[in-house]
Amino acid sequence: MLCMKGAVPSQRHGQGGEGDPDAIEADTNAPDTTAAAPPILSLRFSSPSLPPGFVARPRIDEILDSARGGDVSLVCAAAGYGKTLAVAAWAQGAHRRDRTAWLAAGEGAGVAAFWHDVISALRMLPVVAGEARVTEFMPGPAFGDSDVAGLVDALSFLPELVTLVIDDFQRLTSADVLKSIHLVIECGVPTVHLVLISRVEPRIPLRRLQVMGRLREIDAAVLAFTPREAEDLCARIGFELDPESRERLMNRTQGWPAGIRLALLSATVEYGGDVHAALTGFGGGGKLVASYLLEEVLARVASSDREFLLATSVTPVVCADLAQALTGRA
Repeated sequence: MLCMKGAVPSQRHGQGGEGDPDAIEADTNAPDTTAAAPPILSLRFSSPSLPPGFVARPRIDEILDSARGGDVSLVCAAAGYGKTLAVAAWAQGAHRRDRTAWLAAGEGAGVAAFWHDVISALRMLPVVAGEARVTEFMPGPAFGDSDVAGLVDALSFLPELVTLVIDDFQRLTSADVLKSIHLVIECGVPTVHLVLISRVEPRIPLRRLQVMGRLREIDAAVLAFTPREAEDLCARIGFELDPESRERLMNRTQGWPAGIRLALLSATVEYGGDVHAALTGFGGGGKLVASYLLEEVLARVASSDREFLLATSVTPVVCADLAQALTGRA
């Protein structure tokens, strides 16, 4: 693969094909079409607004601020940890707003459609809008080595550092799309800081970047609320908790931001404002928590995996042998 400034994009007949199974694990049954993407709502290119009561987590800003051109920042945690809002709050800072492009990943897009979306997101930045090498770049249907060289070359001419945020990265399951992203990351575009927001570990190799000092990681442990942040959230939405209740809230939720909000909402909706009772009874069996998990977690799980979870839920501890016996798979 060629990664160099000054490369000239060739005609669109670069080598494509499936990703290397040893390097990129992907859903090979996922649709991968090179047809033009459907009309895209502008919301896909905009960071979300911050909700009332949003609590800032300065440590996340510090990690993202430490990234340099060519670096990748991975924000990875399960549902409800406030990944998207944390990055959106950082991106909306006064000195970052005009230098951060946002793309909410869509499902089923082929390589050409995905990179068309990326270029469309970047075009919204003033510093990119006037750079014809980027705005006029047209990826080929296979996104081969010549396309990688052409895109890297075009982005390298940007006069200042920009950030590209790809939200819901777990939705990208095409082996070809993931391979193309990996190829660009490997080149280390010096004018682009890439932020990936995902519910699961991306199916592209990133550990080499870590060894090279090019990877920033923000996981559930970093995203979880501290006791002070939980107290701040309570105050912002009208709850004043005594020390015992604050400790119980943290013990029951382990700092899970969605869990803290659900516990306080439960106190209002299900316990008539009795915070002590709500925290005592708070757990996965509560109506609000169960509804949240159904909508945000189980509804996004493949039917075969839901059957696996149901079959193994009859025992408190599951090992590979027991899972095999209960489901026929491990």
